[in-house]
Amino acid sequence: MLKIGAMVIAICSFALIGSLHADVADLLTMPNVVILLVYGLGLGLAGTPLVNVALSEVPAKNAGTGSGSFTTFTNLAYSLGVALIGILFSAVLGKPLAAAHLPDYIRAFSVSLPATGSLALLPRLFACAFCPSGRCERRSPPKPNKQAFETVGSEGLFCFAWTGGV
Repeated sequence: MLKIGAMVIAICSFALIGSLHADVADLLTMPNVVILLVYGLGLGLAGTPLVNVALSEVPAKNAGTGSGSFTTFTNLAYSLGVALIGILFSAVLGKPLAAAHLPDYIRAFSVSLPATGSLALLPRLFACAFCPSGRCERRSPPKPNKQAFETVGSEGLFCFAWTGGV
């Protein structure tokens, strides 16, 4: 569902651009409302599975730390995304908000929306790059014949330190 949601978001972003170019004067048309509704459904399809996928690798004893870290970085990504797309929008607008007219806003929106759609395509591109068969499977690392790794823990964060040969 995660891949489908990301694709729906990307497709709706580009469909909205096309719709806005077709009818610049009226933003609240039924096709635009339907596109935004489907976009929201894509967000729902992508958001819930993303949490499950991200937290499925966290051991049960570290679930609180994993969930907190995931929430922190998700909110950070949302904030940075809004800020960067807002900067792009303002740069393309090129005028103070009070001095801009509808065509200026449409132009700025039509430039910033493909950036948003492209970012929505990134999960699908990564999935294709790392899982060319379309189905990712967990691969366990090769087992060493000696004690090769030592788990080092600090406040719920774990790393592996190399301690010997294979």
